[in-house]
This record gives sequence, structure tokens and C-alpha cells, in this order.
Amino acid sequence: MSQYNGRCCFCCRWAEFAKLNDDFWLEEMIRSSVHTFGEEPGDAQCRAWISCRKELKKALKQLPKAYGDVFLVFEYVLPRHKPGTKKHQAEKGIRPDVLLVGRDFVTVLEFKQRKTDPGGEVFQGYIAQAGKYTTRLNRYHKASREMFVAPVVVLTLEKQLLEDWDEVVICSGDQLAAAVLTLEGDSPSCRSDHEMLLWLESDFAADDPQSMRYSFP
Repeated sequence: MSQYNGRCCFCCRWAEFAKLNDDFWLEEMIRSSVHTFGEEPGDAQCRAWISCRKELKKALKQLPKAYGDVFLVFEYVLPRHKPGTKKHQAEKGIRPDVLLVGRDFVTVLEFKQRKTDPGGEVFQGYIAQAGKYTTRLNRYHKASREMFVAPVVVLTLEKQLLEDWDEVVICSGDQLAAAVLTLEGDSPSCRSDHEMLLWLESDFAADDPQSMRYSFP
């Protein structure tokens, strides 16, 4: 599986992703964005994707070989509003930068080309954004309800940062591998191509908020 034109811009195993030609991958991201979402990404978005790709390739080199079989899903569309409502039917959805998907876990990666603020704190909006993606997966995505879903905000201009803020992991690009290992361990269980396709095509439906692992709005 090298791409998926349906609910996301691109999907493949991490090891496959690392071997792709940079220009080819970016062209596929742009083409899929136009095809799937009806919009051509601007220069700022393309630069953000390139930065994200760089960090993911570096992180894979620092992880155990088993992580090469973990799937990367770029720009997967999640519902902003409760499925079945008029708001849900009218919305375009929200899209996390990258999802790491194994057999029993989903790690939400949100990349920001920023540092922490002068006081050493992380922008609360980033935490809320990553948490919102997490709860949408836990609450509405049927295939993810029984999986361990965890959010990570990656500050690519920061260095030697790895902290836990309100159930969201905050890390610098050079600590991304360490963040993933902290969450998923060194022997991730991975999916077959068919199992991944089923995950990608999973239905969205409302769930009981009381059963959710996280409590972000």
C-alpha cells in the first residue's frame, strides 16, 4: 500500500515512506489533496509537509526495525461534529498531520515549526488541537475505539524537549523517536495491508462520551 485516495492524502508503511523520492512524495501529497479535498495546498502547507517528512525520516533511524512496518497516514479526515447531525453533514472535517497506526495503537502527530514560548510553556492551542484529534478517533472512529490513542505535539525548532502536558506528549523533533518509544514500546504490533485498509475505511458513528479515554472537547 503506497497511497490511499479516499480519506487521506497518503498512506504507507514507515520504511517504505523513508525510501520514497522527496519530490515524488510531495507531488503525490499535492495531487491527493486536490483529488480528495478539492483544494491545492499553498506554499506554506508544502513547506510544513517537507519539514514533517524530514523529522519522520530521522526518527525512524532511531527506532527499532519493527517500526518500519507501522503505517503512516497523512491528513486523515476526522469529523469535527457528532456523526449523524446536520453540522456533521455540512462540515469538511479536521485533519491531523500524521497518524502512526499499528494493530492496537494510533499515535497522533501534530507538527509545529515553532519553539516553546519565552516562558517555557507550550501554546495551549496546540495541546487542545492534538487532544481534539485524539477524542475524535476514540469517540467517533469505530476501528479505533478499542485502540490506545495518544497525541504528540512535535515542535521542530525546539531541542531536547520531551514532556507530558495534560495527557499530550510535547517533544522536539530530535526527541520524536523517544516519544514514540515511551508511548508504544520497542516491539510495536503491526497490521497487514488488508487490515489497514479496513481501518482506513472504518465508519464514523457517535459513541458514549463516558467511555472515552480522553476528555478534550
